[in-house]
Amino acid sequence: MRQRSIAGPAVLFGIGVVALVAGVVLSLVPFPTDGSASPTAVFTAQKNLDEVAFGLGGSPGARYTGTLTTTSDAPDSDPQTVEFTDLTVAATKNADGEIAYNSTPAEYRQIGNYRYLKGPSRVWTDLFDGAPVASALDLGAVDDTWTDLRYSGLPDLGYLLSPALLAGRIGNTERVEPPQLGLELPAPNQGTPDARFWPTSDPVITAVDADTLRVGSMETTFDPSTKQVTHITGEFEREGIHVSIDTDVTVLAPDDLATLYADERALVPDLLSIPAPAVPLADNPITTRATGSCTPASCGFTITASGALNPEVADEMRPVNGHVNFGITVRYAVDDGRPGERGGTCTRVLTTPFGGRADTRCAATDLPQGARGVRAIPTLQYLPFVDSTEGDLNEYIDSQEESSKQPISLVRTGIKQAEAARYNDQVVGFPSSYGVKVGDYVFDGVGPQGNLFVAFAPGYAEHITGGRLDADWAGTDLLTQQLDAQVAAAGDREITYVTAEPELASALRLLALTEGVDFDDITVFSTPVEQ
Repeated sequence: MRQRSIAGPAVLFGIGVVALVAGVVLSLVPFPTDGSASPTAVFTAQKNLDEVAFGLGGSPGARYTGTLTTTSDAPDSDPQTVEFTDLTVAATKNADGEIAYNSTPAEYRQIGNYRYLKGPSRVWTDLFDGAPVASALDLGAVDDTWTDLRYSGLPDLGYLLSPALLAGRIGNTERVEPPQLGLELPAPNQGTPDARFWPTSDPVITAVDADTLRVGSMETTFDPSTKQVTHITGEFEREGIHVSIDTDVTVLAPDDLATLYADERALVPDLLSIPAPAVPLADNPITTRATGSCTPASCGFTITASGALNPEVADEMRPVNGHVNFGITVRYAVDDGRPGERGGTCTRVLTTPFGGRADTRCAATDLPQGARGVRAIPTLQYLPFVDSTEGDLNEYIDSQEESSKQPISLVRTGIKQAEAARYNDQVVGFPSSYGVKVGDYVFDGVGPQGNLFVAFAPGYAEHITGGRLDADWAGTDLLTQQLDAQVAAAGDREITYVTAEPELASALRLLALTEGVDFDDITVFSTPVEQ
């Protein structure tokens, strides 16, 4: 059965990468010798770098002990630093281990896109960092219980420590200095904006010593005999986030991950309805309105609790089941008096699903004769929860484990031109000189369910007329041939096309339809070039 990817276009590589369990395939660029028939220092460094990067990226997982700090490019963003000890991370983004945030220890679990934390409520207090919303949250209820980390700001460790992502980071010489390009390669993208070329300049790699290589700020230490990475330190940018990393690395074999998936299945009953403190609600979740006439004996009010989510996350959260628990205390202000002096106090607990609402009634009592007006003044504590089903979570874990067993190979290939190389890096996480070989075809990357990425840089739209690729453009025949070759090579894997231009996404869907390709075989997304 074909594996279906779960993520949408905005998080293409961010959703993680499948474990690459096959042997490394090296197709090295023929850098020159030093004139003595022996390879140059740069050639040797590149060969070592490829073996180390492909060994890490081709592993089903790795274990890390170190620190990772992220800083958003948003104004006034503070660095978020996480320490981790023996944190196991599968290439599918599943993770299991101990972390510390602001020196507070906690347990961290990740099942693909879903991240969980169990620790003192202080972790959440620190994550909110004094934000006004924190005072309304019932954070006492999250102490030493599993919580959902979405929107928390805690770094996505399964993603940022994915072996394939790190392989792309340590091996990306194109980010340091775009190479000079020579002859265009005849395959696979000749004559298109994603054509590849042989480089004619040396990559910028520094051999610090026999077991350490540096590419830009990324410094990688490895075992010279096995070429397995042992330590990574440095900085890189990813999706508007600045990342600093300093960690020991142990590459894992497939059997090393059996316990990870077994422990996740055992944890499922504890994850079916858990607090998600950082899921943001829309403004003014509690409203009051007077109901009926007021007498000194009673002045009624209807209190409404809304589970509407902040518009910035509402679309993304639409498929997510969840609810909000509200604890509401209503006091009354009579005429010009202070709230709570007269009228009594009303306390209610309401639960409403995401996007829903719930009403309750309260009444001010024992009011003075001749009172001119009564206002209901609510205060609240609330806590969002994310709800899941046991079957859905177990099915997701099964798909993640199955994905981790799918073998592929990383290969070295020609290099795309600068704009196309940057887009390739953006949506795939690899330099354009790295590819994923499946069967007889080299794809640009691979996703968490084994789906194979093909990136389409800007420049195709000028060859589209009436919503279709121009029949008289040679690239149209080439893309048609490639589509057929990709489907044949992919087998049971889904193919994911990622285009910089929405016009091309529509044209490629028409091309697939014309070729009779089942849309279970191929998915087409468009995501713009990052500025």
